[in-house]
Formats: sequence, structure tokens, C-alpha cells
Amino acid sequence: MWETEMESSDLKTKFVFCLKNADRELHDYLLYTNALNNLPFFKWFNQCFSDLLPEMHLESVWDKVIAGSSIVLVYVAVALIVDQKQYLMAVKSKDGMYEILQNIPIGAFMDIVTRGIRDWSVSGYCGPP
Repeated sequence: MWETEMESSDLKTKFVFCLKNADRELHDYLLYTNALNNLPFFKWFNQCFSDLLPEMHLESVWDKVIAGSSIVLVYVAVALIVDQKQYLMAVKSKDGMYEILQNIPIGAFMDIVTRGIRDWSVSGYCGPP
């Protein structure tokens, strides 16, 4: 497990806050279905998305993490969830949601990572916590 300057639980808390601000409807749906507590946060944050993002998109995320801004992981996670909103809101089971998140088309990742990094950058939060 790779340690970042923030604990995964802190990143999860920040994720929930950012998702609520980015898309209240999706946040509330994931909360209602109890999926919000079952998303693979710890895996995503501890592995810096290495198990999910294609290698060509990992570099731009890892550059920010290595530079001391692991908070970018939160913004990438929010972008990922918001990008998959229509699919996530169409299923009711946690397993179905997990399946969706494991089968994101390769072509979607460029937009997801770009949006996550952009949102992190404009948030004004570009330094360590």
C-alpha cells in the first residue's frame, strides 16, 4: 500500500463533500442506496487509481500526487462517478454499481482525468492539505 500525505478516510470525507457540491442528485441517490459507503474509495486512493486508469492517463494524476497534492485523487474520483451517473442511477444494487465502475470504456478516461484535474486546479486547492 502506498501512503499519501492524507489518510484514505480523509480523502473519502472530502470526496463525499465534493460530490455533494458537484451533483447533489447523484450524491443523494448513492446515499439512499447505501452505495456511497460501498464505493471502492480505499482501493482507488491507496492505489492512486492504478488498478482502474489506463497507464497513459495515470501519469498526469500521479504527477500531482507525487508533487504533494493527493487531493487530486478526490477530484478524479468525483469526475469518475459523475461521468457514470446515468448508469449508476439505473441500477439499485451495490454489485451492479461496482460492475459499472469496473467496466468504464477506455475512451471515457481521458475526459474523466481531464475534468478531475481541471476541477482540482480551479478549486484553488493545489497544495498539500
